[in-house]
This record gives sequence, structure tokens and C-alpha cells, in this order.
Amino acid sequence: MIGTIAIDTGVLWAPVLAALGASALTLGGAFWLEARRRVHAGRAAQQDALRAAVSVMLTESLLMTTLAGSLRLTMQVRSGLAEGLDVLRRGRKPVDPLELHDRMAAALKPIAEAQSVIWVRGRQDHAEAANSLLLRCMDLIDEGTTEGAARSPMETTVRGQEWTEVQQAQLIEKVAAVGIARAHLAELARTHGGMAMIDVLAGD
Repeated sequence: MIGTIAIDTGVLWAPVLAALGASALTLGGAFWLEARRRVHAGRAAQQDALRAAVSVMLTESLLMTTLAGSLRLTMQVRSGLAEGLDVLRRGRKPVDPLELHDRMAAALKPIAEAQSVIWVRGRQDHAEAANSLLLRCMDLIDEGTTEGAARSPMETTVRGQEWTEVQQAQLIEKVAAVGIARAHLAELARTHGGMAMIDVLAGD
């Protein structure tokens, strides 16, 4: 008579279940690590984009200070009786408002785009600092294109634009305001970026 052998199926499945459990843990751990890597990569990409936008705003706002001076100089050299005669003689083209608009728009586009990136990727204080800097730049351009008050309308027609000492001082104040706003944005970006604080306005 052939004897029967009792097989405990629980014993047979125990190693399989243990292996499956270990595989599940390993796979779950891998998924968790990959998810964390993606989160960190996403945060790093966001920080990189934010830093790049801040850098663009700092650079372009500095160029705004030279643009304001160039606009004022252009108003001076392209005004007065001599300018009118040159235009009549076709020695030079008259100032084209649309062309001037296009040049101004091209100059302002990078800083406006950078501000938009900061709005999307930055904190509330980042957005406020970017807004303040852009407003200071617009104030500066507005001051740079203000007509001179040092001469009467008749004298201005003949001799061209001229600005009072007060107006010149106001332009300098607007330039300084842009500098302060630039420094604030830079220091804010360094603080939230985990970088050491420095005095960005230090120097001779």
C-alpha cells in the first residue's frame, strides 16, 4: 500500500510570498526614490528659472538707466531751429513716433518677460520686489523724457531743449531709486536661494 504524503501548501508558498513581498518593497522603494528625485529636480528647475529671471531683471534694469540718459540727450540734440532745418533739408529723418515706440518696446520686453516668470515661479515678496523695480524703471524713463523747463517755449523752439538743475537732480534721484530696487531684488533672491548675504551696493 502506497503511503500518502501530506504537503503543507502554506510551507510551499511562504518563500514565494516572502520573495514577492521583498520585490514589492524594493519596487515601492524605487518608485518613492524616483518620485523624490523628480520633485527635487522640479524644484531645482524652478529655482534655476527664477534665478535666471532675476538676473535678467537686474541686467535690463541697469540698461534702463543708460536708456533714460540717451533719451534725454536725443531730445536735446534733436530739438531747436537747427534740427528743423536739417529735417527740411532732408539731412536727417524726422523723429518717427512708431519707430520710437518699437525701440522702446524692444528695450522693455526682456524685463517684462522676466517679471512674468517671477510672478509664476517666485514667492509673494519676489513678485513685490520685481514690481517695484519695474515701476522704478518706468518712473526713470518718464523722467528722462520730460521736456526741459530751463528755457521759454520760444527759446526752446530756437535753441532746443534744456533742463533745470532741479530736473537734472530729479533724474539722478530716479537712477538711484532703480539702484536701490535692484539691490533689494538681488538680496531677496540670494536669501531665498540659500546664499550668503552680501552688500551688493558696496564699493567705491
